[in-house]
Amino acid sequence: MDEHGTGSVSHVYTFSSAAVVVDVDLSTREIDIVDIAIAEDAGTIINPKLASGQIQGAVIQALGEVLLEGYQYESDGSLVTGTLLDYHLPTIADVPLLYEDSIIHIETPDPTTSFGQKGLGECATVTIFPAVANAVADATGIRFPTLPLSPSRVLPALVDAGLREL
Repeated sequence: MDEHGTGSVSHVYTFSSAAVVVDVDLSTREIDIVDIAIAEDAGTIINPKLASGQIQGAVIQALGEVLLEGYQYESDGSLVTGTLLDYHLPTIADVPLLYEDSIIHIETPDPTTSFGQKGLGECATVTIFPAVANAVADATGIRFPTLPLSPSRVLPALVDAGLREL
């Protein structure tokens, strides 16, 4: 870190990329994830099955945030959606199967770690957000600047764009 308090916060960084195919149902306003492919450079992969599981979990977590998990607050700042009664977490019905061949492990060993490993899974949570948003924009021609991409947010935009009538 330099004298201004800036610099690298980690000695090693993980890189990831995702591609998503969506289906936007104009009648229900729902966004269905049809397919996902993700590549992540986690350095040396010590346990490939565990690595795939980490990425699968991160993808599901990210899809929940992109499509389902909207935080709502009162005017005083207190959280309204603080329980599972108000807050929908993704289930197997909400996400596509993420097959082993949809996950690409890239191995660029890091020379500063014990076995060349890097972090794993975190990048998938970051790359899914823009991949889904870009796929929805490609399908509808509409950019959604806030998450989640819930039916209550999608419908007004579809109506405004003339893609759906009320």
